[in-house]
Amino acid sequence: MEEIEPPHKELEALPKSGEIYRAILASSRDAILGVNRKGTIIFWNKGAEQIFGYSTDEILGQPVTKLMSEKHREGHTKELMDFLGGNYGGTGTIEFEALRQDGSTFPIELSFSIEQQNGKFVGLAIGRNITERTQMEQALRESAERYCSLFANSLEAVFSADIEDNIVEGNKALEKLCDYCLEELTKMKPTNILSPENREYVSQQVEKILSADEPISSIVHEIFRKDGKRILIEQYLNFI
Repeated sequence: MEEIEPPHKELEALPKSGEIYRAILASSRDAILGVNRKGTIIFWNKGAEQIFGYSTDEILGQPVTKLMSEKHREGHTKELMDFLGGNYGGTGTIEFEALRQDGSTFPIELSFSIEQQNGKFVGLAIGRNITERTQMEQALRESAERYCSLFANSLEAVFSADIEDNIVEGNKALEKLCDYCLEELTKMKPTNILSPENREYVSQQVEKILSADEPISSIVHEIFRKDGKRILIEQYLNFI
């Protein structure tokens, strides 16, 4: 059996939790600041210096509202002061347009918690620059808007259906093609407008496409319009 040496006494002396806590606050790349109940900044770490541009000496004793852009300051000040007036253990998050020392602005997310240290109130805030996130969200919104516009205004009939063959949505061109309004189409299954002799064929083709796992495939078949007229269509399928 291998003999295990007793732990070295020097290695047993780990830093106290308070020392670890202070080291984390000081070295974090996120902005970490402490405020009192009046909203006065009483703690400022290196991350906050880098994000806002103020040194610790410049910002300590200043109101936290100094970090808010003028156009949002009034509304967010009330929200912040209401939170700072809460009970110990409370947490919350606010997003606003932050103001750097050089006058430039950027979107920030501040996560607040209310702590009690040595019998005194401390509002601890962790701030993170969310410029990349907001840009991504804006790009997604714009992409969704473009998709909706293309979908609605396409000259081709477009619709989506779920796995149970229920029509989820369709465009105006689909109404024109089938002579049904969208409300009628969403209450019926796509197979209901297929000619009887084509239903089995279309079903087989769909199964074949699913098993082949092809991104986009087409089927040529007939459908019945609401007025009873038969028309021949080429239908492109994409499974998501």
